[in-house]
Amino acid sequence: MSFISYPRDTLSPAANYTVEVRNLSLGRVGVIEAQVMDFEVTLVRNGIGTWLVRLPRDHPMVPQLLNPGSGICITDRFGVVISGPTDKPTTSASTDSPSTVEFNGKSDEIHLFDRLAYPDPSTDDTEHQGSEYDSRTGPIEHVLHGFAMANCGPTAPLARRVNRLAQSTNRLRGPVVTKTARFDNLGDLLAEVAAGEFSFQLVQRGDHLSFEVEQVRDRTAEVRLTIGRGLDGYRVSVGAPTATHAIVGAKEESLDRLWTTVTTEDSVAASEAWGRRVERFVDQAYVLDEEEFTKSAIDLLASEGVAQVSAEITVNDDSAFLFGRDWGMGDKVTVVVDGQELVSIVSGRSLRVSSQGVRHGVVLGDPAGFNAMSAMRRRVKGLETRLSAIERHYAVKTRMTYADLNPLITYSNINPLITYSDLT
Repeated sequence: MSFISYPRDTLSPAANYTVEVRNLSLGRVGVIEAQVMDFEVTLVRNGIGTWLVRLPRDHPMVPQLLNPGSGICITDRFGVVISGPTDKPTTSASTDSPSTVEFNGKSDEIHLFDRLAYPDPSTDDTEHQGSEYDSRTGPIEHVLHGFAMANCGPTAPLARRVNRLAQSTNRLRGPVVTKTARFDNLGDLLAEVAAGEFSFQLVQRGDHLSFEVEQVRDRTAEVRLTIGRGLDGYRVSVGAPTATHAIVGAKEESLDRLWTTVTTEDSVAASEAWGRRVERFVDQAYVLDEEEFTKSAIDLLASEGVAQVSAEITVNDDSAFLFGRDWGMGDKVTVVVDGQELVSIVSGRSLRVSSQGVRHGVVLGDPAGFNAMSAMRRRVKGLETRLSAIERHYAVKTRMTYADLNPLITYSNINPLITYSDLT
């Protein structure tokens, strides 16, 4: 289920935002004044956000942002909006406007997605890993902290630590789960563990980075967006489920490999309602715990085993509940469309601040329903995940030939991912 709001003008002035420039050591080296403030922010729940700052070429912060390892920290009246490193500067000039420099960057969550989850995270020696898998069991919040801290936090080997990363309070919340890692992308692994129950972020607090985990709050009873009350407009479409039956393959590939078909009550109902049995293969070749590999399938069906509702909504400030103060990223809220209540998690935020004013948008659910590029990125991400699983599986074999890999990657696998309709 997804809801997207396009940015709109709000009454919040640029002066309500503070943009600080930081150096490699996370020290503040200067501030961008409100009168020249021009930036854009996109945030993604359990993912990588982006930011863009435009400055006149002669601004004193330009040399600072050109330094490798530089970054920004943007705050509003409710706290930190985004913090993260500079990605690439772009110098531009035209006859219509003075020369400017654009600085693009990522949110600090990029550090999590830069790392792999090692089978033995206690050593950075990949040739002598002490175990084949890193399997962790415990409350979801505890497992999230465990994987993050072991692979990039203060308890990780020195060479793998993220600069000045500290662990926030681990409150041991959530049901007990088991998750196994073997060179998985750390960010993706954390997103799988968090699923629809928790949100995590890596954000600058003072002179350090803080890994923080929050439980999804059910605000559906309080935050109810309707036309004329928090909602200016909408566009809705309803599509068929994208997965109703998950076929899970666990343990090593051999004659005695364990197979099972996983469904949920909702996915079976959706299959019957739409007259379609949509099967999806979930490869858990190196997972030994039965509960773990079935959970992966259940998490998949929770999001894709129901009717895919997509809606573009425009949010206003008429509701008694303000975004950022009363509800925000990771909260579950209600949108009422034609008398029907649609419920989803706040999964993103967009912000544009310039001399023209402040424009603010909120994303609920997955934007792929209306955004072709988002849909393409999701499919490409799925292919990357499958290939990563293949690589980890074959890593345990002593010999790998072209014949082993050739059937796995074919033109027919890749061609459907990018089509003309995706790009227009």
